[in-house]
Amino acid sequence: MKGVFLLAMGSIVGLAVGCGEQMRQAQETAKAISSVTQKAPKVETLQQQFERRQAERRARGDTTTLHYEKLLDYIPTSIATYQAVGDPDASTTSFGSFSISSAKRDYNSPSGSKLSIELIDYNANPASLALAGLGVYLNMSVDNDQERSQTFDPGLPISGAWESFRKKTHRAEVLYVLGGRFLLRVRATEQNNTDQVKFIAQQLNLRALASL
Repeated sequence: MKGVFLLAMGSIVGLAVGCGEQMRQAQETAKAISSVTQKAPKVETLQQQFERRQAERRARGDTTTLHYEKLLDYIPTSIATYQAVGDPDASTTSFGSFSISSAKRDYNSPSGSKLSIELIDYNANPASLALAGLGVYLNMSVDNDQERSQTFDPGLPISGAWESFRKKTHRAEVLYVLGGRFLLRVRATEQNNTDQVKFIAQQLNLRALASL
C-alpha cells in the first residue's frame, strides 16, 4: 500500500501544481504533502474500506464497470444555465479481467462560460482509482497568486473531494471520488470561485453513485 500511497501523492501534486507551474508553487505543494504523508494510517484504513466495498459488490455479482450508456444517465443534457453541445465522449473498454467505462459531456452557457462533466467507473480496477484520486481523502490546501485549492468532505460514504480555482484564468474544477468506485470531474470557465461547479456536481445524484 505504501507504493500506491506515494504514487497517489504524485497525483495530488498534479492536481495542485500542474505541468510547467512556477517552482514556488511546487515548493508550497511539497510542504503540504510532507504533512500529508504523516496520515498514512488513515490511507491504510481507506484502502481497507475500498476493498471491503468491492468485496460487497462482488458478492452480489457486480464485478464489471457500468456500460458507458448507463454512465450517461447520470450526466444530463442540460443543467443550470448550461446546454450540452456536440456528442458525448463515452466508451467502455475491456481487456481480460480489466475494464473501465467513462462518459463526458461538454456544455455552453449563454454567458459564454463553458462546462464539462466527466464520470469514470473504476469498479473492475480499484488500484487505478487509488492512483487517480486517493489524495482527495487527505486534508490539504494550497493558496497563492495562481490558485486556491483544497480538499473537502462531501459527506458521502467512502468518498472524498478536491476543489480548485485558478485565479488568473478564472477556471474552476471539482473532483470527487465516490464510494471507492467512481471518479467525477466538473470543470467550468469564466468563474470567480468554485461555488458553481460544486453546485452543479451536487445536482448529479452523488449519493446514488457513492452507494453503488
